[in-house]
Amino acid sequence: MAGITYELELPPGIFSDDTTFGAKGRWADGSNVRFQGGRPETLGHISRILDGGVAANPRTIFAFSSGSSPVLIVGGDAALYTSNIGGISTIENDITPVGLGSGISYWAFDSWGDSLMAAPKGGSLYTSNGGAGVAATIVSQAPAAMNHMLVTAQRQILALGCNEEISTTFNPMCIRGCDLEDYTNWTTSAANNAFEHILEGQGKIVAGRRVGDYIAVWTNGMLFLGSFIGDPGQTYRFEPVSDGCGLVGPGAVAELGGVVYWMSSNHRFFRWSPGEPPQQIPCPISRDLQDNILASATRLDVRTTAVKNSAFNEVWWFYPDKRDSATGGYRYVALNTVDGTWFRGQLDRRAAYHADFLYNPGSGSSYRSWRPFVSVDGDGKVYCHELENPAQGEVGFSSFIQSADQYIESGRRRVQLQGVNPDFEQQGCPVDLTLYMRDRPQSATVTRGPYSIDTAADKKDFRASGMIMSVKISLTTNIGTNVIESWRLGKPVFRGIPMGER
Repeated sequence: MAGITYELELPPGIFSDDTTFGAKGRWADGSNVRFQGGRPETLGHISRILDGGVAANPRTIFAFSSGSSPVLIVGGDAALYTSNIGGISTIENDITPVGLGSGISYWAFDSWGDSLMAAPKGGSLYTSNGGAGVAATIVSQAPAAMNHMLVTAQRQILALGCNEEISTTFNPMCIRGCDLEDYTNWTTSAANNAFEHILEGQGKIVAGRRVGDYIAVWTNGMLFLGSFIGDPGQTYRFEPVSDGCGLVGPGAVAELGGVVYWMSSNHRFFRWSPGEPPQQIPCPISRDLQDNILASATRLDVRTTAVKNSAFNEVWWFYPDKRDSATGGYRYVALNTVDGTWFRGQLDRRAAYHADFLYNPGSGSSYRSWRPFVSVDGDGKVYCHELENPAQGEVGFSSFIQSADQYIESGRRRVQLQGVNPDFEQQGCPVDLTLYMRDRPQSATVTRGPYSIDTAADKKDFRASGMIMSVKISLTTNIGTNVIESWRLGKPVFRGIPMGER
């Protein structure tokens, strides 16, 4: 009987918001596998750069340049730590403000020249020069409590959701700004640019971001655009942009190429740039997120954090997931902003941060080989992501991609598969192939494999029969010295013979 071949060539992106057979011709599941040039490949290598457990219950991570050195900042639920960024280190400097208290859910960080500005959610404003063992000091003139904070291009700090100046009553829709170039002057007057503005509508301010020459401010239900006017009588103008697109949490927004991307309070995704209306981004893996993000009465979903990964034109959202533990282990969903494809994975990362100055073009064969972003896990350990080659402190992670169910042969006959001709690039270690076979969409699944495919293999023989199959490519991490634990899938060809049954 004449043999047949089946070429596994599927469009990029994971599509899981349907049954595995309803998503035929697509990738239906995966973890820690992205799509580049239309092909699935593992993430870049990850290296642990700080091993000291910088802060219990980390909430936010930040990096800024103090003098000639990049400084790493991690804020926890009751502490603030700093460290210089170098190789693997256990060095950590406690700069926790005196009398800070506990229960902090988020830190807003920004830089003022070589100094750090820090505001714990619900607390006041602190500053530090990042010095070892020197506690951050309070800016006593700033509002006593604020939801968020940022530094504008005009060197003005905006407190977003804060105490009103005259009544001192906390107003979650109040914005106050210090004078230009003076973060100690918050008293409004006709002779300076300190100001106070109350946003229209109901709700509360969640966060703000610089977007080009503008300030974007999100409440839990709306987006506002802030424009710098500069007149002491009106320093800023804030105008509503759209409702129904509020922000789920203060860390859930990232800017890439002048466009901001965020997760809304109802766990939808949006993109926006000034001058255009916000657009909802279709997400074909949203059902899994909606079903499992921790959004109970504890509202742990507000800890969702976004980070840009500019080397790959991606935005990632790490979120607490109820499948892993009562307090929520962390997973992520990620969007390729160029082709609109999505992927996902499981990594315990409580916060992440990207800064262009962390790039070091001279330290590898391409600019993306050095720290595109840094992150912190639940134990306070800090990592840099997307290294091109194995590095000191490398940590492992498992990866897989799995196709939806699809008929092997166009005539929908039963087929006996006899092997595969693999097609991999960048394969540094054996990769597993598993087949899930069945005869009808509702039939019981028969698992064949996993079959280990070595780096030098040009074919792999096996026996597996059925009308329908799902293919899984996986790598379970087993870190060794200088092991390249990665792969990129091309177009493998399965070999078989029809068995005549329909």
